[in-house]
Amino acid sequence: LQTLAHILSEKNAGRLDRPCMVVMPTSLIPNWLDEAAHFTPQLKVLALHGTGRQKDFANLGAYDLVLTTYALLPRDLEILQP
Repeated sequence: LQTLAHILSEKNAGRLDRPCMVVMPTSLIPNWLDEAAHFTPQLKVLALHGTGRQKDFANLGAYDLVLTTYALLPRDLEILQP
């Protein structure tokens, strides 16, 4: 919750100029989505996981927060690097 609040404060201050990324175990993605929807609905959140995640690569800049997993980060690193 503290991390979500901090990301929202950065967005509100105009300092969030690209998506913030949080890397986690796959099992935590649903919890993060629920918490973000409940406590920080102003944030646009993308859960970047699963086999269909490539369709979201072109629109990453439209989100405030991107959630991905430890397993997928090395596979997608080239796309996710600024």
